Amino acid sequence: MLDTEMGGLGLISSRQDVIDAMFKKTGQACEVCGAPMYIFKDNGKSPICFECGQMEHEGINYREQEAIKMTKQATNQEKQRMLLNSSYMPNTGTKLLDKTFNDFEVYPNEQEADRKILSKALTICERIKSGEIQNFALIGAYGVGKTLLASAMLTDINNNSDPQQSCMFVSVPALMDLELSSRLGNVNPSQRDEFIQKRNLVEASLARADVVVFDDLGSETTLNAGGREANDTVQKAFFNILEARNDKVNIITTNKDGKALKQIYNGKIISRLLTHHAENVINFKGLKDKRNG
Repeated sequence: MLDTEMGGLGLISSRQDVIDAMFKKTGQACEVCGAPMYIFKDNGKSPICFECGQMEHEGINYREQEAIKMTKQATNQEKQRMLLNSSYMPNTGTKLLDKTFNDFEVYPNEQEADRKILSKALTICERIKSGEIQNFALIGAYGVGKTLLASAMLTDINNNSDPQQSCMFVSVPALMDLELSSRLGNVNPSQRDEFIQKRNLVEASLARADVVVFDDLGSETTLNAGGREANDTVQKAFFNILEARNDKVNIITTNKDGKALKQIYNGKIISRLLTHHAENVINFKGLKDKRNG
């Protein structure tokens, strides 16, 4: 049995370990997503893509079915762990990543508005889980619950999507500071390699994740007071990140309206990140600061 065979392989630490243990590359790219196609090592005849599930034909035997099932399980587990393992929010830590819709406080004097916001967030989550690829936005003043609700949305998508969707939460100010520190060298030279390595890991995860929350968009001081060189460097880096996500789900939280964001960001960034559809926007206008009671 495959379970016995896998047991002899030692600790399987990732999806790729499972794939490499039982499959080999065919040398062909998937016609659907462009990822490498694999075939079962033991006389397999059915090339499969483990990124999108595309198969050339369905004539597979039991052993192949079991191997594919095991690999898909490893893929789903790795995608689910991405939220905790790859999110970049150094000033907040991981305490936000376990938030649920139950943590979104409904105030007695704001019940109707809060419940409408909660209902819209739930609807958007269902749309994303059903496979919609769109940009979404949570807009409102500081402290009204945008970040918490965005995190709760990711938790729901991460725990309940089928097929599994990988999720990532990113603080935009922290991300832009990382881009600046790693690209312009305004840190101790002994630390720069560490910043570059971290940047590369974060960018790779951003390109791979199915759903990303870009938190606190427009608040980064780098773009406001970092000088022309810093501004150009960060804008270019952000554009490249979004270019790699043009077929993915992006969710932003911001306290600025579209006009203000257009004054901060290059138009190419705005066109790749903002939504023009009212049904994709959760507006917190008029709600009180929940952090101050």
